[in-house]
Amino acid sequence: MRISRVLLAEAAGPRRYYYYLNDHGHLYHLYHPEELIRGHKIPKGPAHMREAKFLDFFFTRLRRRTAGDAAGDPEAPPVADFPFVSHCKGEFNYMRPADRPVVYLEIRPKELVGADEVPDFSALTGDPDRAWVLTYGGGSLYVPFDPAQLHVCEEGRVYYPAPAKKHAGDFGLLSCYCALRLGLDSIWEDPDAKPELHWGGKTYPLIRIPAFPDKLL
Repeated sequence: MRISRVLLAEAAGPRRYYYYLNDHGHLYHLYHPEELIRGHKIPKGPAHMREAKFLDFFFTRLRRRTAGDAAGDPEAPPVADFPFVSHCKGEFNYMRPADRPVVYLEIRPKELVGADEVPDFSALTGDPDRAWVLTYGGGSLYVPFDPAQLHVCEEGRVYYPAPAKKHAGDFGLLSCYCALRLGLDSIWEDPDAKPELHWGGKTYPLIRIPAFPDKLL
């Protein structure tokens, strides 16, 4: 009798993988997660996950864990260490973000989502005839962009509401690249400058919010 690989894998018990998401939206596989928890080694550099299909799948299934929630894994790590999980059958992908569990990578016209074509950022003027979106994950996931919904905290980090169907939090973080494309670099260059976005011939003040108390790194 032939037994499927899936059944064999499930019989062998849960498979656990650990990841770290930095402020740029780069997802790193952790071979020694204890080094990150102890603050001895924070992943950086080019060795982050790059396969778009995997990233989209990972973030589509991502959800916040709760205290006492083992998510079907009897040896799940402490929620405080890895507060998010992306679950697929017998595989548990635990994630620890530096800030928010969703990082918006860039702003694009909706028709260019998932395309290799690079948008003409010199034309980022909020053309009312085009639908703009913020992408995350592997680049094919996105939320509609509303310039009136940008938020900024006292540390100068820019946030935008998280995807409606996510269970990972209320806000996503704009990567530095995305914020720069929107012309928001003045927030970092001049702390006294009024945080605002110029879009479609209008000026939108950013909504001020306090720093998130659960930011991990």
